Amino acid sequence: FLLSVALGMLISSASLANNLRDMPDDSAAGIHTLPMRLGISGARKLYYLLIGGPYLVAGAAILLQPLFWPVALCLMSLPLAARAVSALRGPGDDIDDIRRESLTNPYPLNSIKLHFRFATLMVIGLIAAEIIPLLAG
Repeated sequence: FLLSVALGMLISSASLANNLRDMPDDSAAGIHTLPMRLGISGARKLYYLLIGGPYLVAGAAILLQPLFWPVALCLMSLPLAARAVSALRGPGDDIDDIRRESLTNPYPLNSIKLHFRFATLMVIGLIAAEIIPLLAG
């Protein structure tokens, strides 16, 4: 269950980044999104939590079930997480700067790539967690 929460956080970061970038269009269309309610600063903080939280969740899962230690492979995706956070931290708090920067640095795509890498490494870790005891036994 905890590991599925980690994956949900990462995919939610893609939606949040997309909604943040599209705030002016959504506002003009009468659509009310979470970033509009939180503001740019609040949405960024939530984005950082959604990117960093899965690593804490994976660590908690390993502590609760030590046989899951191979899931720590997901830590290999940390450089991609750092790049995703850094990219959104780069532009100022002006929505026009965020939109302009998103043309060359697509924030939702950064989150999707991170989700894919984290999930792939986690699945490899889960498979290894099942195979290693069989080989040792």
